Amino acid sequence: MVRRKSVKPLRHFCLKALPALVTGHVRRMAQKASAQQWFGMLTMGDVTFDKEQTLRLQVDETREFITSQVLW
Repeated sequence: MVRRKSVKPLRHFCLKALPALVTGHVRRMAQKASAQQWFGMLTMGDVTFDKEQTLRLQVDETREFITSQVLW
């Protein structure tokens, strides 16, 4: 008789895809922050850029992104 392979749970596939999703999301957020800094410097001539606030917003968005990708 042929042995059947067990079906992997959906959680396995969600967690397997998560590192690539997080890497892509972090890269997009870094690119967005860099673009915001350059845009602020070019349009307003303002060199001050609140990096802590931008980082805090990015961490919050990344946390929300990760929790939205895993099916509970």
